[in-house]
Amino acid sequence: FNAVFDGDNKTIHLDNLTASVFSVNKGTVKNVKFDGNAVLTEYECGIIAGNNQGTIANCENRAAAEIGNSRGGGLVGYNQGGTLNGLRNYGEITLTKSTTGGICGYSTGKISNCANYGDITITANSSAHGGIVGNQQTTSAVESCANFGNITASGDAYNIGGIIGEFRSANTTAVKNCVNAGNITVKSGKAAAGIIASLGNESYDDVKIENSYNSGIITIGNADSSNAYAIYNYEAAGVTGTTVVNGYYLISGDTVGKGASVGLTSDEMKLKESFAGFDFTNIWTIDSSNKLYSYPQLIDAPHWAEPVKLATPSYSSSGTPRNNGEGVELTLVIAEGTKKIKAGIYEGTTLIGEEITKLYEEGKTDYQIIFPLAGLTVGNTYTI
Repeated sequence: FNAVFDGDNKTIHLDNLTASVFSVNKGTVKNVKFDGNAVLTEYECGIIAGNNQGTIANCENRAAAEIGNSRGGGLVGYNQGGTLNGLRNYGEITLTKSTTGGICGYSTGKISNCANYGDITITANSSAHGGIVGNQQTTSAVESCANFGNITASGDAYNIGGIIGEFRSANTTAVKNCVNAGNITVKSGKAAAGIIASLGNESYDDVKIENSYNSGIITIGNADSSNAYAIYNYEAAGVTGTTVVNGYYLISGDTVGKGASVGLTSDEMKLKESFAGFDFTNIWTIDSSNKLYSYPQLIDAPHWAEPVKLATPSYSSSGTPRNNGEGVELTLVIAEGTKKIKAGIYEGTTLIGEEITKLYEEGKTDYQIIFPLAGLTVGNTYTI
């Protein structure tokens, strides 16, 4: 494809898509949305393009996708010197081969203002998996990108990063103004990290990670907690000069810092002054009163890219929530098009508990949410 495709923000429904919509893009693809489902098995595969040498901008995917080959991504397989800007993935992704990512599998081009919100499951016993990109090999930084999806590796996968799985280039900034808020759970202790899991080999020195942070929890299944790094993890033999500039992480569990990264408590993460070097005028924003996400957010890749659409709630049992023996059960009528809701129980303004419900069933509008009774006191008044 070597022209301009403008989707005018319309949605294309995918019914068991088996090959990328564009095998090779050398033109411009923009303003198009996808939903449905896809099972892609080609080498270099993604819902929008298998190979991108042009520009893909302002597109989103809500389709569940299984990526069954190497250099595969939720939207793009191989970004071959091209530009990816303003891409969003909301769909759940299953990765079964190496060099795969939520947005892109393998890239030698530019990636900016992209966000992954979908959970990622890795079943492959292979390397290079990222919330944004599996393997990045270019002097262009992955810039202003966010991963909010949880990443779970059920096999012996390694080099798993919230933003980049493997980075290979020298004398450059690898990541700038990025955030990983997704939890990363791996079975083995081989190179998992919130931002970049693995940095190249001995020829790839003097790499910077700038103005970025991790709030996700890194969990290592083989009890090797020393490998649960917040910012970056593995440096190949001979690599020197990896520098963290204004890098921060949430102190939690076994997650530890590396380089000049700074650990912050949850309360400190809600304060603008904790993030020295961050541009809160043009790039970042923060609202400590936001009950869904009170840490810094990227203006162009926020915690949730669109308002949650809720119709007027409808309650079970005579208009009030009911106790079903396991918890307080509430029935919600959900507006069409909603993909995720988060609801909580509050005592005054204090959040007592919360439960996330992910919505992927087309046409279904009624959902039951059960709030556990633990932590609730008989006689107290709570707001749902």
